Amino acid sequence: MVDWPGLLKWSLQHSDGVSNQPSKFKPMDPETRKWLEEAIKAYTFDEVERMKEIIEIFGAPEPAQADPNDENKRKAALDELLDLVDGPDNAKDFCLIGGLIPLIRIMLEGSLYDSVRELALRVFTSIAQNNMQVQQFSLMNGAMNLLSVVANTTLAKPVQEAAVSAISSLFRGENLAGIRSFIEADGIELVLHVVRNESGAYTLRSRTKAMNFIKGLLSQDDNLDLPHLQVIYDKSHKLGHLVRKAEGLEEELSLIHI
Repeated sequence: MVDWPGLLKWSLQHSDGVSNQPSKFKPMDPETRKWLEEAIKAYTFDEVERMKEIIEIFGAPEPAQADPNDENKRKAALDELLDLVDGPDNAKDFCLIGGLIPLIRIMLEGSLYDSVRELALRVFTSIAQNNMQVQQFSLMNGAMNLLSVVANTTLAKPVQEAAVSAISSLFRGENLAGIRSFIEADGIELVLHVVRNESGAYTLRSRTKAMNFIKGLLSQDDNLDLPHLQVIYDKSHKLGHLVRKAEGLEEELSLIHI
C-alpha cells in the first residue's frame, strides 16, 4: 500500500527547498523579443495575407494587349489560390478580404486570356460548393449572370465547361432561396438546353455536368416547395428520358451515359 501521507510530506519538504531559491529566469529584453518575433513570423505562413497578395495579382487591370508573361503570372496566382481556398474557413476569408468581387468580374466579363477565366470559374466552383454564405454573397454581387455565360456558345470549350460547373456549385445544398431564384429566372430551361444540344455547341462533359445538375435539383424534393419542384419536373419531362420512380422523384437521362 502506498504511504500517501508520507509521500505528501516528502513532496512538501522538497518543493519548499526549491521555492526558496531565486529563479534563474529573467524577463526577455526588447531586442531579443523583437528578434524572436521576426524569426517566428519569417517561418510562419499566413494564408490570409497570401490570398490578399494573390487578389492584387489577378484583380489588377490587364494590359492593352495579351502578354504571355502577364498570363502566366495570373494563372500561377489562381492555381495557388485554388489550393488555398480548399476549405470552408479559407473560402469565407477569401470573401471577407474582398476577393470574390474581382473573381466574379473575370467570370462574367472575361479576360484577355481564356485560361485565366477558366481558372477563375474553377476557383469559384471550389469556394461556392455547399457553402451557403458564399453562395448568397455571390448572388448579391451578380453571380446569377453566370446564366448568360453558360448560354454563350462561342466561348472556349474549357471556359464553357467551367461555367457549367460554377452554376452547379452555386445552386446546390441548402441554398434554397438561390435555387428558387434560379428556377424563376428560367435557369432550368437553359441547363436543359445544354443537355439536349447535339450540335457540338457544348461538349459531352458540359452536357453531362448539366444533366447531373438537374438530377441534383430533383433530389431536393423534400426541401423545395411543390410549385418550384413541379417546374423542374415539367421542364425535364420534355426530354422524353425522364422516369418517375414509385418513391419520389428520380430521373434517368439516357441521352448521356455516365
